[in-house]
Amino acid sequence: KEHHARLAAHDEYHLKLTAVRATMEKLIFSIIPPNKVKQLPGIMPERWFTSAYDEYPDCTLLQMDVSGFTELSSTIEPQELVELIQSVFVSIDYAADCLAHVWKVELIGDCYKAIIGGPRACKDHAARGVALAHSIVYLCRTIAKRLKVPISVRVGVHTGSAQATVVGVQMPRYLLFGRDCEIVNRLEQQAPLNGVLLSHATAAALAGQWPHPAERSINLADGTKVQAYSSGGVEECETKWRDSA
Repeated sequence: KEHHARLAAHDEYHLKLTAVRATMEKLIFSIIPPNKVKQLPGIMPERWFTSAYDEYPDCTLLQMDVSGFTELSSTIEPQELVELIQSVFVSIDYAADCLAHVWKVELIGDCYKAIIGGPRACKDHAARGVALAHSIVYLCRTIAKRLKVPISVRVGVHTGSAQATVVGVQMPRYLLFGRDCEIVNRLEQQAPLNGVLLSHATAAALAGQWPHPAERSINLADGTKVQAYSSGGVEECETKWRDSA
């Protein structure tokens, strides 16, 4: 009996240990993509920043910001604000999981940044990025209507390249760098309310999959200009697909 009790205790210990390891692995994968984690065995988290840079020569970047968030935060209770933000970003995470090949780079306040392709490589990253952008607009409009709160979003999408590495000692994060990160930032800033602004590179990669009728130029910090297009909304795209079916 004593022997069986020890075996049972041993098995229970290993089951708990396996569960703890699975939880820790899931936590690590939530802040560092799996392809990067493979480069870090035996390295303590406070030394992750010493790892090599990663190059993603063909990917799509997305950036979203909630417009009116600052004003809203001064008019509603903190708990209500937290519940609102939770509703928005949990919904976006779910949409990203459904579309797949999306890596959420960071979430700063009311700003969401993601890379499509890159760490989770795919050939159709531009189409997935635009689909996610319109999903975000639809979800936020729906949440705003149901909760009766005056919020809207701007989304920028750009197809290009990016460099990434782990930054920081405490709470290390896997962040993106490069000129294309500035481009998607500018696109988001100048996107219409509850609208999506695409770069010319993304529009070209779509090959007519999404309508993007309105052309304009945006200025970068170095004075150069980038062509941009206001992407058609979800309803317009659905109509286009029905007509072409």
